[in-house]
Amino acid sequence: MKSLILMALILIANTDTQAAGIALDTSGLFPQIECEIQGMRGLCALDLGADSTFISGKAAKGLKVTGEQSMQTLGGVQTYPVVEVKSLKVGGELLAANIKTLVQAEIPTTSGQELVGTIGADTFRNKTILLDNAKIVSSMAAIYIEPTSAQAKAFKTKSRMIPGQRPVIEMKMGSKTVRALFDTHASSAVTGAFVKNNPEFFKLIGRQPKTDIAGFTKSYMMAEPAQEICIQGQCAKNLWSFMVIPPQEGIDIILGIDYIQQYSWLLSPNEGKYSAIKRATKK
Repeated sequence: MKSLILMALILIANTDTQAAGIALDTSGLFPQIECEIQGMRGLCALDLGADSTFISGKAAKGLKVTGEQSMQTLGGVQTYPVVEVKSLKVGGELLAANIKTLVQAEIPTTSGQELVGTIGADTFRNKTILLDNAKIVSSMAAIYIEPTSAQAKAFKTKSRMIPGQRPVIEMKMGSKTVRALFDTHASSAVTGAFVKNNPEFFKLIGRQPKTDIAGFTKSYMMAEPAQEICIQGQCAKNLWSFMVIPPQEGIDIILGIDYIQQYSWLLSPNEGKYSAIKRATKK
């Protein structure tokens, strides 16, 4: 039986975290977890759709810069310093040691609250994750790393994950199999090419401004799904409209937190499999 490595609680209201002076972002987006980076405690965003882990300038204070890395943002190509973090803890347990992270001066949330880091797919890629009840409006959610057999027992149906650092899953939209990036720190999005090639799947509804984690804002065409998204035969309703985005290598859509929150998930990148359980909807 696998040992339970870590349980990280995301508490939205009336929590020990709030009592300790760490206020959670309840603005309606993105799961957060209590974390500790190089001894600095605070809140991190869970960002499985990102290749890399970021830490704030405050958390990086005193760390030696070992290089730099460039990436595309809404504001264009941005270059970030790279540092080595000796200790990254979640829920008081060591999640990763001696990992390369990128430094962003400030990491705001949608409510303006500052985070100490965003935990990316590089930290989780060699682990099995059970993400339970990541509801944006719930009072509690939990992340289990290397869950026990008993915890994983409920997840019976397995579907394919695409090999790679970021979690990409195969799922159904209408009768079509699509490749979806599993992104816990994003709203749902669809590539323009997928919309063009499948006009019956989406209805374009006009442009809206969207802001990314780096603070850049851009206007996006928005699309409403005209077909259900079904994951292992379990269909979920659309909560938010999709952003229409440029081509993405190897994916058709980004499965954002609005869909993710409606299921519990077992992600096993090493096995190349995932499993999902649709959560009961309160009437």
